[in-house]
Amino acid sequence: MSERQSQRNRIYALLKTHEGQRVPLPKILDLRPRIANHTARISELKQEGHRIRCDKWAQPDGTINSCYTLNPGEEEPV
Repeated sequence: MSERQSQRNRIYALLKTHEGQRVPLPKILDLRPRIANHTARISELKQEGHRIRCDKWAQPDGTINSCYTLNPGEEEPV
């Protein structure tokens, strides 16, 4: 198994454990051994057909937070 596949599988396992729930980016970045490029690995999972949503929001201090959800529920109507 290549390092890329291993990283992708570890991200998927984490998201699957919390399926339908938000997983904060720091939790993904805390995986060991470290994930070299989480954005690319998540894109690969999406290309495999997995439904993964990324939510981002700004804190009052300007910090941007993001989290990922595997198989999110229905979107709220706008």
